[in-house]
Amino acid sequence: MDTSHSINALLHASRELERAGDVPAAIRQAQEALTLAQQSGDGDAHGFTAAALAYAHIRLGHYAVARALLEQALPLTGMESPARGEVLLTLGICAAETDDIVAAEGFFQKAIDLGRQLGVMRLLVRGLHSLAAGVYTPRGQFTLAIAADEEALKLARTHNFPELIWSQLTNLTWTCWVTGQRERTLHWLAELRQIAPPGTLADGYWYLVHGELAREDGNFAEADAYFTQCRSIAETGGLPELDFLMRLGRARLCRAMHDLPAALAWATDALSIVERTGYRHMQGRALLERGRAAWALEDWAKAEADFRAALAVLTPLQANFELAQTMLLLAGLLHAQHLLEAEVVWIDAANHILNGGYAFWLVQEQAWVNPLLAHYRTMDGAAGRAAERLREALDSLPPPPLRILTLGGFQVFQGGIPIPAEAWQRRKTRQLLLYLLLRRAPVARDELLDVLWPDLPPDSAALALNTTFSELRRILEPQLSRGTPSRYLERDEETLTLRRTAGLWCDVWAFEEAARAGVAGAKQVLALYRGDFLPEEPYVDWALRERERLRERYLNVLMAWLEERVQAEAWPEGVELARRILEREPWLEEVWRMLMTCLAKVGRRSEALRAYQDCARALHAELDADPAPETRVLYETLRGSKK
Repeated sequence: MDTSHSINALLHASRELERAGDVPAAIRQAQEALTLAQQSGDGDAHGFTAAALAYAHIRLGHYAVARALLEQALPLTGMESPARGEVLLTLGICAAETDDIVAAEGFFQKAIDLGRQLGVMRLLVRGLHSLAAGVYTPRGQFTLAIAADEEALKLARTHNFPELIWSQLTNLTWTCWVTGQRERTLHWLAELRQIAPPGTLADGYWYLVHGELAREDGNFAEADAYFTQCRSIAETGGLPELDFLMRLGRARLCRAMHDLPAALAWATDALSIVERTGYRHMQGRALLERGRAAWALEDWAKAEADFRAALAVLTPLQANFELAQTMLLLAGLLHAQHLLEAEVVWIDAANHILNGGYAFWLVQEQAWVNPLLAHYRTMDGAAGRAAERLREALDSLPPPPLRILTLGGFQVFQGGIPIPAEAWQRRKTRQLLLYLLLRRAPVARDELLDVLWPDLPPDSAALALNTTFSELRRILEPQLSRGTPSRYLERDEETLTLRRTAGLWCDVWAFEEAARAGVAGAKQVLALYRGDFLPEEPYVDWALRERERLRERYLNVLMAWLEERVQAEAWPEGVELARRILEREPWLEEVWRMLMTCLAKVGRRSEALRAYQDCARALHAELDADPAPETRVLYETLRGSKK
């Protein structure tokens, strides 16, 4: 076997071991390959093997070792060789992970130029992705990051590099989520799901971002499940980056759930992880999140200390997005304490947000940002001008997504943050929103007057409608100036409309779509139907009709699913479904018989006999009737078989 063949075999084995997570073994294979390359005197072979060995050391945080290997190899490679490109690329990765972003950008650009010049597409793809993930994303240059990764993804697909695609999809998913591009995030997540092997970093990111989206939607139990799976992947695979991001996600989730001590604990835990690795960009992010938890706990001194520490870490790194976030949070904290420094910090923060194009972040933060904006908009000078420009930037963005829950109780989430229940103290405001929502089209003003104010004279009803519409607009968009068009609501002389924005979601709509799929959508129907429609309005005619219609659809789907499970002899599932149906409709005698049959088939005859007694009591209470003959026959059969 010739030397080059042996080197290639060792490098292949090293890469496979590194991808499988056995980095020490990968280092041993790469070291053996480097020794052979050194003995051969082939400078390019030396470069390839040194790059592979250095990358494995980078995975373990051995940056000084990696840098020494690469700096020794670089002069030995040809000026226009792929090996030189590999060394430059790995030097860039080492620089990026040690927070030398300027050096990293230079190395990546040289590797990209060499890849284009030589037509080495694999080097070009990896260089573009490294530039996106290692330079543009940390700097907050999100448009450039997305463009570079999309170009890399296109090249990887064109030249058939399936093993490289996951890295571009992972960064695209993360970057689109950070920038609030929900539809694109879901698109990239769907693609990532198709290619991410279970237990890998890509798989972990899939769960991580889904957890963040579920948190934003107010689905806290779902978010918790996603983060739990992400944590398992991070710990099993030894993936500290994923472990860190999961802990920050947990901290945000706990803040959203108002479990503030837990939020502080998760953020502190995340900080301890990155302090061990020395990755300062992530240290800044952890300090930022810990400061937010401390502020929510009203520990203002600790919050300010963390925000200032984050600024000290992030400023030399040019981590512009996190810098802008931290500055604005610090401005808000100082303003809450009526400190004079607040105005100076506010102006600096506003300029960073405007210059970086980060107004999208304010959409998620309006609960505390809007009062700050309102305060500074009343001022003259630089502070007032900055507030006005921020307001204009915010108004130009799509509105925060609305998630409206009606099944089992009314609740509205805006940008993942619940609108407080006290905002809906006037029932008519809630009713107007829901009526517009259910109609899914412009509604005539006269129809609304008849439905919502049937007992008022026409002039009084019209005045009540105008007042209620204005109040609904104020609840959904408290920051809008008088006369500024609403981004959620529209009205003209004849109609009122709830705009169908991209982020508008309602559980009734999702329920109806799942119900149309029949048994295929039954699991989703079961998950969505948390209870009857709008229980807060038990006597309103239109709500009552909708409640009965949705309840009937729910029971029809469950009945079809129960029959399918019984036919498939899936008896345990049949038991659970029958019980769910009977919780809602205890007079359905056919379901009692199916429950008795399923219980008997799983060997629970005593429970089956008790079910008959429960059936008899329910029929007597609901219908003043006795069980039908076939129910009685089934009971006698089960009782006889028990004897």
